[in-house]
Amino acid sequence: MDKLDRVYILHRELSSRRRPVTKARLAEAMGDCSVRTVHRTAKWMQDELHAPICFSPTGYFYDQHPSEPMFELPGLWFNEDELVALVGVQTLLQRAQPGLLDEYLAPIAKRIDQLLSRRGIGLPNWEHRIRIVQMAGRPAGSCFGAVADALARRQQILLRYRSRGDGVVSTRTVSPQRLTHYRENWYLDAWCHTKNALRTFSLDRIETTQTTDEPSFDVPKQSLDAALTTSFGIFAGEPTHEASLLFTARRAQWIADEQWHPQQQGERLADGRYRLRFPYHHSEELALDICRYGPDVLVEGPEKLREAVAERLKAAAALYNDGNDPERTKRGHAPAAE
Repeated sequence: MDKLDRVYILHRELSSRRRPVTKARLAEAMGDCSVRTVHRTAKWMQDELHAPICFSPTGYFYDQHPSEPMFELPGLWFNEDELVALVGVQTLLQRAQPGLLDEYLAPIAKRIDQLLSRRGIGLPNWEHRIRIVQMAGRPAGSCFGAVADALARRQQILLRYRSRGDGVVSTRTVSPQRLTHYRENWYLDAWCHTKNALRTFSLDRIETTQTTDEPSFDVPKQSLDAALTTSFGIFAGEPTHEASLLFTARRAQWIADEQWHPQQQGERLADGRYRLRFPYHHSEELALDICRYGPDVLVEGPEKLREAVAERLKAAAALYNDGNDPERTKRGHAPAAE
């Protein structure tokens, strides 16, 4: 452990406690170093960083008045593990959404590289050590920056939006509330002044934006969560139903560790099967997810969800049964996906 790490640990220990910290405790936190090393580190912080460290028979402490701001280490201070973790997080973000925040992350990345080099830690080709596989992700679109800026500045924006379902173009004045990254795609949760209600917009369907001079209308977090996060999936609305899904014993070992909803309830049955219950409002997205598991899951209820999944599975089977007759498919006899 080098001197910078010991300084970081000493600061962390002293700033998180109101009472003096013993030399033995500090020596242990610094990797079982000697008491003399602890004292040298504290003395260096006093002389070079002007840290308000005081020595007492019972240990070391920061001598600061409660009304004064807490002493902080100057510059960017991280230990080795945190620096390496930051590099990993940066790489993950760049792979998940290339170019999205490069302008803002580049200066931080350069500083982290300098700190790692100073400590003799090399991470050559680190970006090649992490593999991210994306499925069905869409680009955030050209308006991400403008939307994020309006969100940060708390200003209303006028946007031109093309609906994915029917292609209809509409102009909306919205107050951005938050950005949501869901299943590798970006969405804007906003108060739509045109509809006078909360709406979720897919960022890749926003064609143009114009920031207005009007301050953004803030929806209380409790109301925002109640409308947008209490039901399954991305669709807004307070839950009106509870899904009950019964997974086979083979699939249960994965499902038991997955989170489908923050308020889900799971139950492992005596025969190894797994029952999962959670609230939802719209069934479209949920039905698609259930169909992914095919014969490994049974919808116990409610009945409408059970019927919706059954219809989709029957339509899929019919499509394959008619697959040997391309002309039949062309004539529209094969069921169309919603």
